[in-house]
Amino acid sequence: MLPAPAAPRWPPLLLLLLLLLLPLARGAEVETGEGQRQERGDNEEDSEEESQEEEAEGASELPPPLGATSRTKRFVSEARFVETLLVADASMAAFYGADLQNHILTLMSVAARIYKHPSIKNSINLMVVKVLIVEDEKWGPEVSDNGGLTLRNFCNWQRRFNQPSDRHPEHYDTAILLTRQNFCGQEGLCDTLGVADIGTICDPNKSCSVIEDEGLQAAHTLAHELGHVLSMPHDDSKPCTRLFGPMGKHHVMAPLFVHLNQTLPWSPCSAMYLTELLDGGHGDCLLDAPAAALPLPTGLPGRMALYQLDQQCRQIFGPDFRHCPNTSAQDVCAQLWCHTDGAEPLCHTKNGSLPWADGTPCGPGHLCSEGSCLPEEEVERPKPVVDGGWAPWGPWGECSRTCGGGVQFSHRECKDPEPQNGGRYCLGRRAKYQSCHTEECPPDGKSFREQQCEKYNAYNYTDMDGNLLQWVPKYAGVSPRDRCKLFCRARGRSEFKVFEAKVIDGTLCGPETLAICVRGQCVKAGCDHVVDSPRKLDKCGVCGGKGNSCRKVSGSLTPT
Repeated sequence: MLPAPAAPRWPPLLLLLLLLLLPLARGAEVETGEGQRQERGDNEEDSEEESQEEEAEGASELPPPLGATSRTKRFVSEARFVETLLVADASMAAFYGADLQNHILTLMSVAARIYKHPSIKNSINLMVVKVLIVEDEKWGPEVSDNGGLTLRNFCNWQRRFNQPSDRHPEHYDTAILLTRQNFCGQEGLCDTLGVADIGTICDPNKSCSVIEDEGLQAAHTLAHELGHVLSMPHDDSKPCTRLFGPMGKHHVMAPLFVHLNQTLPWSPCSAMYLTELLDGGHGDCLLDAPAAALPLPTGLPGRMALYQLDQQCRQIFGPDFRHCPNTSAQDVCAQLWCHTDGAEPLCHTKNGSLPWADGTPCGPGHLCSEGSCLPEEEVERPKPVVDGGWAPWGPWGECSRTCGGGVQFSHRECKDPEPQNGGRYCLGRRAKYQSCHTEECPPDGKSFREQQCEKYNAYNYTDMDGNLLQWVPKYAGVSPRDRCKLFCRARGRSEFKVFEAKVIDGTLCGPETLAICVRGQCVKAGCDHVVDSPRKLDKCGVCGGKGNSCRKVSGSLTPT
């Protein structure tokens, strides 16, 4: 075990090593098993209709946009800066000693490169604005083998260090705790790798995650947990598989980490959820770039003494482990095997992929790179940075309605060229929409929202007495920001459900407005069912009329 650094002579409450910044020229999730990840609070019911309801209700748990929501530009790719507080507890200080700062910044550097990959479909920049090292555990957050409780304790503890103003140089958007403590998740599984709340990035009380350090492998856990904070579910969740089908186990948000697909680290479902979070205004706190940030290491970690092969084994398996000297040729760089000096001569590894750190020497003049042993000059040759460019706009998609004013979209992709080697992702409008099928629907006495609620009559919901419930739209008591969710009330009762996180595009936002819902947001529309149209009903009920077509009807009514 490495010696702990000397404690600074500060008042007890500040018994932390605060690394001041240098200006530069940014349901709890539980991971279990050998890289296995599970979600706490998914509530994934067996029945399809129950899962639909739960998913919509879960989506409503996103915090309201903080700050000036007018900053949000719909369907526009903007640079986002995830300003981060990194906290290392006393177990980290004792294990890494003087190398601790370099280690945690290296983890962040690896995660930052993953977030720069164009498969995430957004410009995401991870920035470290503050590092706190807790050298005496009594002054840090209470860390135990209970993962959920540790997350709650850390979230409460970190708030005292955050500055409320987004403009303050030490304000951060999310806090990450790194610990060597082995903690447990749901069902008593004690191989937990990390915990985080979902979709809480701009909520200062809940934008937190806890990572169990296992050397450089913790960088993937950090990227995974931060993905949850940015609203990404697991790739095998019901919403993801319903939309995209099975996506394998090689993306960042896979529930069971086997091997990261370096050419496509983010699944299309992860990119979609992140884009929806940002387009919905729930990521506006990420729009400001930090005034200062700590520089992240740029070299290959395996070149550092901190990550020599024996050190990699100690960091992953414990202080008594070192690298197995009899590694087979096929395992060089591809799989790390470790053993202890005790009576047990067996070599250990972990399920899935456990490659040597990039830059680890693997032979004369050779270094490891992504699990392969390659010539040193090839590994260290600078790769050209390519900034992304927009491809032409795609064709208009299908109209969301057959009458009454639907919406159709056109998209463009950042692939002409696609960003490479950390190049900038495209900025600007990525989607545009227009009205379609604006002719009036045949009169049947039912609104489009009513039709959407009625669909759930087929699911045969019953009350306590077994009576079938009939569903109608609910308007009263629905907050303005939730008007584009499908709230339905049982006819003649107060019971209601949120069946869908978004109504179908083109649905009126309410019974007394002409505004319509587009991708879950209310947008202005006219009485002609055209987006951004200024046309209104005149006093005579005529769309775009001048109020001169009213007819006076007089007579008498004889009661019967």
